[in-house]
Amino acid sequence: MKPLNQRLQFVLQKNGMIDDKNQLHVGDPHRLLSILNEEFEISDENSRKIRKDIEKLKVVLDTTPCTVSWIDRNLNYEGINKTLAELCKRPSSEFVGKQIGYYSKDKYFYHFAQKLFTQDEPSIREELIGHIEGEDKTFWVIGTKYDQGRRAVIMGIDVTEVRNLEQTITVMDKLSALGEMVANIIHEVNNPLASIKACAQLIPKFISNNDLEKATQLSNKIDTTTTKISKIIKGIKTFVRRGNSDPHETLRLKHLIEDAYIICEGRFKEKNIQFIPPTEEESIILITCNVTEIFQIFVNLMTNSIDAIEGLEDRWIKISAHQEGTTISVHFVDSGTGIPEFVAKNLFKSFFTTKAVGKGTGLGLSLCKKIMESHNGSILIDPSQPNTTFILTFKNQNENLVGSAV
Repeated sequence: MKPLNQRLQFVLQKNGMIDDKNQLHVGDPHRLLSILNEEFEISDENSRKIRKDIEKLKVVLDTTPCTVSWIDRNLNYEGINKTLAELCKRPSSEFVGKQIGYYSKDKYFYHFAQKLFTQDEPSIREELIGHIEGEDKTFWVIGTKYDQGRRAVIMGIDVTEVRNLEQTITVMDKLSALGEMVANIIHEVNNPLASIKACAQLIPKFISNNDLEKATQLSNKIDTTTTKISKIIKGIKTFVRRGNSDPHETLRLKHLIEDAYIICEGRFKEKNIQFIPPTEEESIILITCNVTEIFQIFVNLMTNSIDAIEGLEDRWIKISAHQEGTTISVHFVDSGTGIPEFVAKNLFKSFFTTKAVGKGTGLGLSLCKKIMESHNGSILIDPSQPNTTFILTFKNQNENLVGSAV
């Protein structure tokens, strides 16, 4: 009889677990355990120890709350753990030889695996959304190559409930912020309504006196005032709604900034804060984006700045924009003197906040970062500036997309 180590090598090689270069690539431990049970006698102490160690590994893999799968370079499953099988309501054996993500209507997991094998890095990680058994699931996925890059292990952590909680808290956070603005918004609406009422009462008088010029002026004033009220209401609806599934639109950057300012205008006036919008030259810059989400970023930055500088003697907020090729940079600056380094490094983390209890959940800037990343952009703090400065960077598809929209 061959010594155990030679027998083991022979068995593993016969079952494709050792290649011609003597490199071991076990793959699925469930399959390995089954092979050892068939090939070795239970009385063999060394074999029993090997099986015991593999059994431990199998228990660990099957009881972990993470999904675990082994795939080859052709993006086919070599094996999976019990968690993934139960999630998909399919037997583990069904997966072997099938393409990764075959059970889902989308290709997110396939593209992730494809990206893993085409990149030089040994590991990559991403957040993916998959439609599994009629449900949308969000996973934090980590892929690591082994066997000289010929195979990979992919682990997924289901963070669906965490994301749902974040979205729920975000809506509550928006409503809370809106609550802080509501008194000023009511004031911004009541004044124009009073103006409309006064104009409406005067128009018949001027018409009876045949002063049509005055009547027309008052009519135009009513039209302008109702437009402002409509913008305020539109801004409120945009601020509180979830627009992550909205299609991207192309519009002038200044329209987004103006709409955000309109629903914050009352707080600007209340705190006596000067607002400095982009220049006329900057105002013609176009941006292609999810309008609802980017609008919400501007409102969030404005309300954060108002809270931060309301106690300062010098109070102003300035927004400027620059375009170079397909890259658009928006600088959001306020009169604050910057953000301490220990705060800046945590500012974009979920639930981190420097506000007093009841003033915010800390989700605002972390979601701003996520929105910008979904636009293939970024949001950063510029510590080199004397005043507090956030820089938003967007990538437009068309370098000539400047000033053609209204």
